[in-house]
Amino acid sequence: MHNNVFMVVTFATASSAWPLQSPADRLVDQAQSARERAEFRLAASLLDEAEKDQDPPVGRIYHERGLLARDSGHLEEAATELQKAVSHHFATAIHLDHAGVLVQLGRWPEAVVVLRHAFDERGSTLLASAVGTDERFVKLTGFSPYDSLLQERRLEEESPFFKLTVRMARIERSTLGSEIILDQIATFATLAARLANSVGAPIFVFVLLGLVFAFGIQQTALVGPPWTIVLGMTLAGITWHLAARFAGDDAGGGPTIAFGVSVVFGPWLVVLATRGILRWRQLAKIAATDPFSKDHLPDTLAVLEEVTRLGRRWMVAEGEEKEEIARDLDVAQVAVRQRFDLDRD
Repeated sequence: MHNNVFMVVTFATASSAWPLQSPADRLVDQAQSARERAEFRLAASLLDEAEKDQDPPVGRIYHERGLLARDSGHLEEAATELQKAVSHHFATAIHLDHAGVLVQLGRWPEAVVVLRHAFDERGSTLLASAVGTDERFVKLTGFSPYDSLLQERRLEEESPFFKLTVRMARIERSTLGSEIILDQIATFATLAARLANSVGAPIFVFVLLGLVFAFGIQQTALVGPPWTIVLGMTLAGITWHLAARFAGDDAGGGPTIAFGVSVVFGPWLVVLATRGILRWRQLAKIAATDPFSKDHLPDTLAVLEEVTRLGRRWMVAEGEEKEEIARDLDVAQVAVRQRFDLDRD
């Protein structure tokens, strides 16, 4: 049974974490988020943790370390880390970030060299218009090597060959996107096959069928919760039983139905039982301190009768006798207040 539950949980977890990522990649993503929130120490510790992985994404780690150093104001360190990132993992963003840091350092000729490498390596995917409008390179406007680079690039982009290259790159990206989708479908099919081969698959399917029926009943708005799930599981149980009988199962799917119903309603029954016990204890406490309960009623009536008797005597008494009765009446009234305040003790 534990293996069956494990298969269901594994299937749900894998489906929710799509596409699949390595632990190190997730740590780098978390470090990026921490850096963007200016939590630099946390980002550094996450990158250190990612670097300990058996197969760390070295290029991404160097890139993120460079951005972390840049945002912390350590530009020389940022330039060094970004240079390492370029040598391990090429991406347009790394080149542009590296060039942007070099511009901040005043190393403009080096920044132009980095941009030229970016244009040469990325081909049709990096356009001169994107670089020319980038705020990081505004200072380079009027710098002769930078202006010449953009002009050369613009002339290349106007040629028929470059336009053909752009179209081919778009087709390639579409093909890669299709391959990624096919890989995801294959992974999903593998997980589904593993689930189907497990003993617990019928239970998972039965519960899913009940939830589908419950959702359909809810859409009709004929009944409200919790009757939607009750009716949904009932219809699922009837359907499952008939299908099992038709398939030749002598038990009629009874074990699957019983376990599936316990999975759905078990938590509810635990909650209801807990609430019932708490309510019973509350009522028991009230009964134990109620002055009109069967255990306390005789004493309560005796005290009230004593107050009534003293009150009548006080009304007809005079002089010292009246004062004495008044003192006794005060004591009796205190007893009455205590009697009705028992639930506060």
